[in-house]
Amino acid sequence: MIPRWALRLVAMVAMVAFGLGVYHYLGLTKSKINKTASKPTSTKSTFALAGTLFLAQGGGLYSLHDGSFTELGRPADWIQPSLTPDGNLIAVKKEFNYSDLYELDAKGNVVRQLTHNQSPYEGSDVGYDYWSYYPVVAPDGTLFMSDDRAKSIYDYAVDFAVWSFPMATPTAVRQWTTPNVETGGDVQPNPTKSGGLLYTKYDLDADNKNVSSIMLAASPEAAGKALTDPEQDCSQPALSPDQSRLAMICANGQQTQLVLSTINGAAIGTSQVLISGTLAASPTWAPDGSGLVYLAPADQTGHFQLWWQSLVAVTPSPTEKALATTPGGSSAPSSPPSYPAPKQVTHDLDFDATSRPAWSPT
Repeated sequence: MIPRWALRLVAMVAMVAFGLGVYHYLGLTKSKINKTASKPTSTKSTFALAGTLFLAQGGGLYSLHDGSFTELGRPADWIQPSLTPDGNLIAVKKEFNYSDLYELDAKGNVVRQLTHNQSPYEGSDVGYDYWSYYPVVAPDGTLFMSDDRAKSIYDYAVDFAVWSFPMATPTAVRQWTTPNVETGGDVQPNPTKSGGLLYTKYDLDADNKNVSSIMLAASPEAAGKALTDPEQDCSQPALSPDQSRLAMICANGQQTQLVLSTINGAAIGTSQVLISGTLAASPTWAPDGSGLVYLAPADQTGHFQLWWQSLVAVTPSPTEKALATTPGGSSAPSSPPSYPAPKQVTHDLDFDATSRPAWSPT
């Protein structure tokens, strides 16, 4: 007979994997071509992006500045770097049965441990261990994260909710959202300037398929308002620096698309597909709002590279302007802006597609 503790371990790991399965399709698309990715410090980017980007690959954290990579600290199964208002980093450190958030300096040295998710009871059920992911710090110093600390160890409903705490007092944890049961939960928080919260909520449709919607909560524990339909299957929201535009990844039942929308308060306006036909993930805005970086495969290895999408509109030619005018002289309905084709920034690397790059202006 299989021991009870083993059954619990298998069940908990399975449910956590499902809860984290918001990116399960990323792994499924990996090619079986066995080509080892290069280490970032052994290569340079194809062109330099302004400021400094922080990315995760193979458990290590790296900075990209002026086209060159620098390894930060020591590899320790780090993922999901995020910036603090004072220029430090928050990163997730994965362990076997739990994960914790740490504050690091800009060189990757540990400043302090922010969460303590391993059960203090030696030999206890792994259900008492917790997982924290997707950290992001608001300008006022409030840290938001997705965490399963509200789970029940009796029914294995490991669904993530969004929580927050002041960086000054990490123990003052506050729950923001209530997840749908056995769906994966609420992830990828984006605090808004108005004090609200943008995030991804997972649910099951009529066919028991996992689908996602972008939600907006006005305050802690307030019912979230859906900004996208479940049929669009949108996730990974990224607000522009001025919070007038929203980048997100939408599946639309067919293929992954990088979508750009206007956003005004509690409503999404005009939307435009920027990238389709590739497995784009983790969009991140340039600090000046001039464009986006994202992660996507470039070849059959399935390794995720860094790409740049400028959002500086291309000026139409005189011929295109003429075609946009009706015979009567009036302007035809305006078409979406035309942007340059995306540019591949890195080659032969393999960034963690679940780790949105963090981008500092300096």
